Amino acid sequence: MYNSSSLTDINKHAEDFYCELLNLLYGYNLKNINFDDQNAAAIDLGDQRKKIAIQVTSTASLSKIKKTVKLFIEKKLYTKYNRLIVLNIARKSRHAPLTLGSARTIKFKTKGDVWGIDTLIKDIQKSKIKKIDSILAFLKENIESLDKSDEKKTKHDCALFEKSEASRSPQDWDSFFYLLWNDHSFRTEEFAKVREYANFLVRTENEFLNPDLQKEASALSKSLTKLLNWTMPSFHIYPKKQVGQNCRLCLYPFWNIDRGAEWDADNSQKYNEAGEELEGLISEVKKAYTSFRQAIKRNLYI
Repeated sequence: MYNSSSLTDINKHAEDFYCELLNLLYGYNLKNINFDDQNAAAIDLGDQRKKIAIQVTSTASLSKIKKTVKLFIEKKLYTKYNRLIVLNIARKSRHAPLTLGSARTIKFKTKGDVWGIDTLIKDIQKSKIKKIDSILAFLKENIESLDKSDEKKTKHDCALFEKSEASRSPQDWDSFFYLLWNDHSFRTEEFAKVREYANFLVRTENEFLNPDLQKEASALSKSLTKLLNWTMPSFHIYPKKQVGQNCRLCLYPFWNIDRGAEWDADNSQKYNEAGEELEGLISEVKKAYTSFRQAIKRNLYI
C-alpha cells in the first residue's frame, strides 16, 4: 500500500505535499514558511506551537546537514524551534551517530533527526485504521492529480521535440557535420537547414516544461549557435567561380596550400589553429546533442 516510489514521485510542490502529509501523520500544525519568512533559509516547514522545524531535501549528505544546522543557528531559529528534522525524500542517508550544535542553541542528532521515506512508512503502518484511511485518501488524490499533470506536460514536450526534429533535417545535418569535420567545408543549403534548426531551438528552448529537457535544449542551442556564428567570418567561397546558389565554402582557403594558397609559415599556423578551434566547437555540439537526446529518452521514453 505504501512504498518509497509512490512517495518520492512527488517531486513538484514537495514542501506543500509533505507539510500536509506530516500534519496528517503526526498531528503537527506545520506551515510552509519559505514564502513567509525569508530568514528561515535553513528550513522549509515549521510548527511554532510544537516548536518543530523541518527541512525537506533530496540530498541529505553530511556536509549538507552540517550546513543546515550552521545556518539554523546563525539565523537564531532555535529561539522559535527546539527540534530540527531533515527529511530526505529521495533516499535516507546513513551517517555515523553524531551530535551537531550545542545545548545553548540546538542539539541535532544524525541518528534520530534525519528521517527518510522509510521512517514515514513505518509510522504510517503503526497508525490506527482511521488515520491510515485519511492518509491513503490524501495520497490517492495528490498522486493521481500529479500523474494527470505530468501526462499533459509529457505530451507537450513530446510534441515540441517532434517539431524540433522535423526542422532538423537529419540528412542535411549529417552531411553538414561530416564535411565540416573532415573537409573544413560546407554547402550553403545545408548550412541554412542547420541554422533553421538552431533558430528553432533558440525560440523554443524555454518552452520545454521538463527542467532537464529545458537545460539540455538550452545547452545545445548555445553550442550550435556559437559554432554557426563562428563559421560566418571564418569560411569563404571556394572555388571562386561556382554555378548555382548551393555554394561551397571553405575554412580560410587563402591560408590553405591545398586550396591554392602560397606556402607561408605564419598562415599555415593560423590555419591549423583555426582548424583546431573548429573541431573543438563541433565536439561541443556533438556532446550537447548527445546529452539532449539522452534527456529525451530519459524523460519522454522516445
